[in-house]
This record gives sequence, structure tokens and C-alpha cells, in this order.
Amino acid sequence: MASQKRHEIKRKDWEVVLDQLYKRCIAPTARGIGIISNTSRENSGDVEGELQEELTYRIKEREQGNLAYKMRQFNTEAFYNFFKLRSQSKKEDQDFFRLKKQVPFEVLVFPLTQGLVKKGLLIFESPVESMHLQKIIRIVLDEMKKPATSKTQEEKKTEAQDNTEK
Repeated sequence: MASQKRHEIKRKDWEVVLDQLYKRCIAPTARGIGIISNTSRENSGDVEGELQEELTYRIKEREQGNLAYKMRQFNTEAFYNFFKLRSQSKKEDQDFFRLKKQVPFEVLVFPLTQGLVKKGLLIFESPVESMHLQKIIRIVLDEMKKPATSKTQEEKKTEAQDNTEK
């Protein structure tokens, strides 16, 4: 049985966590599709992200068709409806949920939240082998244990270059 804590991001650097989960769970996984969230960065130095009306789609490039376009069928209404139904369901403690109706093909999603307003979904093509699902959960838990960062990678590189030049 899953724990609700696996889905709640306590770290303040929400956008950094989403970036890291994309790099570690979505990009290297054949069945990884992307991350959809209700936040975006206000600028390159923003690590927390701002709530917005439009969804942000971080979709992996694929050779077969325009996946980003297809995933936009999972719109804002469907996104918030998923979280509403999840909170009302007895299955709230599940790790992965199967979506069939809102998207052009069946996917598995791993929901993420920060407080009551920030929400995101890790999205994978279905089916995904059990051992891969366990690995994804381990990566998410590992990322949650890391300390929050106050600077983006770009800021760290610029700072390192400035120190090298001095």
C-alpha cells in the first residue's frame, strides 16, 4: 500500500524537483512521456514556480508523431478533475493511476502535489513493468530527501564562472 507522503513535495524548490524528476524518471525511460503541472517559472532564477491558469507541458521528443500535441488533449479541466476525483476516491493512497479517457492512448500517471495548489503528473505510456514502477518510486523518494536548492543550475554555472575569472 502506498503512502500519501510519496506524492507530497515538501521542498520549496518545486520547479527544481520537477526538472530533476523529468531528468531521472522521464527522459531515460522508454515509456516516459513527460510532466504536466499547473506552475511555471517566472524567470530563469525561479526555483519555486508560480501558479498559472494554463498548464505547463514538459513532453519528451519522440520520433512517432507529435506527442506534445496529443498530450494537450489532457487539458486544464481534465487535470483538475483528476485531482478532485483522486481526493474523493478511496484509491487516494495508490501510487500510479491509469488514464484512458482524457488522452489519445492509455497512460499511467504518478501525481505530485505541494500544499493545496501546486500539482503535477509524471506521465508514462501504459503498461509499465512493476520493477520500473518501483524504481520510479525510489527516484521520487530520493529526490524528496534532498535539500532544497535556492539557485537554478544556470545560476550556479554563472557563479562558478565568475569565481573562476576572479
